[in-house]
Amino acid sequence: MINTTIKLILTTIIAIVCFTKGSCQTETDSTITKNYNSNEVLKGSIFDANDKSSLPYANIILISKNKGVISNEVGHFSINISNCFETDTLRISYIGYQTQDLTIKELKDSSVIYLREDNLMLNNITLFGNVLNPESIVKKVLENKNNNYVETNSKKQIFLRNRYINHMNELNFRCKKSNFSNLDKELIEVLEQEIPKHTISYRDFLGDVYLLQEEEDSTVLKINPIKIIELEEKSDLTKLGELEETFKEVFNNISENEYWKIKTGIIGGKVHVNENSVSVGSEPEKTDSLKTNNPKDPFRSEKWRITNLVRFASFEDEKKWDFLYNTNKYEYVLSGVTIANGEEVYIIDFEPNKKGTFVGRMYIAMETSALVRIDYKYDTGKTGMDMQLFGIGYTENKFNASMYFEKKENKYKLKYCSKIESSIFSFNRSIALQKKKERFIFDKKLKEIKIGINLIGDHESSIEMLVLDEGPINQNQFNDFEENENVNIIYVEQFNEDLWKGYSIIEPTKQMKDYKKIN
Repeated sequence: MINTTIKLILTTIIAIVCFTKGSCQTETDSTITKNYNSNEVLKGSIFDANDKSSLPYANIILISKNKGVISNEVGHFSINISNCFETDTLRISYIGYQTQDLTIKELKDSSVIYLREDNLMLNNITLFGNVLNPESIVKKVLENKNNNYVETNSKKQIFLRNRYINHMNELNFRCKKSNFSNLDKELIEVLEQEIPKHTISYRDFLGDVYLLQEEEDSTVLKINPIKIIELEEKSDLTKLGELEETFKEVFNNISENEYWKIKTGIIGGKVHVNENSVSVGSEPEKTDSLKTNNPKDPFRSEKWRITNLVRFASFEDEKKWDFLYNTNKYEYVLSGVTIANGEEVYIIDFEPNKKGTFVGRMYIAMETSALVRIDYKYDTGKTGMDMQLFGIGYTENKFNASMYFEKKENKYKLKYCSKIESSIFSFNRSIALQKKKERFIFDKKLKEIKIGINLIGDHESSIEMLVLDEGPINQNQFNDFEENENVNIIYVEQFNEDLWKGYSIIEPTKQMKDYKKIN
């Protein structure tokens, strides 16, 4: 694990040094009802009626359209009501709370919604609270997983939002040695100055996603974008572009039987470089299970994120789902029973004992033992991977996830998933980049540049996915759809209300609305 982590960090360092270039119906009777025009959007906020706290990730369903959205992390939502009447009904539901049905007119008059806890069902738990063992209920989730969750060939309309924030709090390069004529101390100093120290980006994607499940459980995706909006910090990367060309020239100047190697102390590996990535190891770095034959796929980032979220929602990662796989590490409390999506569910709170990592609340269906909703995070004082060794530091200091499944035709389909992760990293070592020639016994070192690197930084990523609509497709429908590679991405410097006018999406947070590019 340590060697893998060191290689991961070394790969990141080389990527920074060598290829940093960015991120851095018509109205019938106006006295009775009103018909809303195209692009009409209704906004609202959902709160707990008792303590007035916001209710994140609540469900808002427009019954006449059988479509809905999810409230954001502070309870705000926006939903498209185009071609709807003011008498049409919206259903507001949140697990553990009483469902409310309100007309569009009622929500127009008052956009603040207060939901009350489902106290009757919570009180009923006292009838059998001493009989049921919450840990045994939790164990049944994995036992029944294959019956409850089945991915099939489908077409989904998905809204995807991701955010990245990077801070390079400290960065110093010291050129200790170089016998490359075009890689000298002055160039390294320019590189240190020009690498962006703080970068932030938002990207919203709305589109249709065609998913094909193959026998080996791998997923093939095709994407039909509806709209893509990106807000990204703007930096002057002119000099970095020039430096990139210099490094490319160096890397491409290689003859037969020659190769690049990176070393820090006794640790090292071959460097594999192509136009899309830099990796360190005995073999070129392999991509994830997402199949694509086109490295310039314009939707590669969306496909990668969707694939990883679907994989995350499959409970395969034992570390991230530790409280399902290693129940002996946790304390479970059966807090009540409520209704979710028309079925009775247990409410189970959990926290770690000395060995566990996460704290949270899960909702498990009484009849099927399916996990229908989960909200969890690292407990106070807990972290993920935490390594401090030989001047290399890496700590996963934040993890926060929420997930909701809807039951359709006796199977549970992912409706919403959010995941926030952050890490702190440091590197205080010398690294050497060597050009070597293969020989029969010992390979010959031809050239070398050695740089002392001291960096401290942190990174946070946030991703949300909402499935707005879903339906089955067959193999022929998947094959017949052809992606349009001419993607029109809308780049903006600041969020405004007109960006997503007429669309049902996850309402942007205040942080995103206030964000503006730093020039």
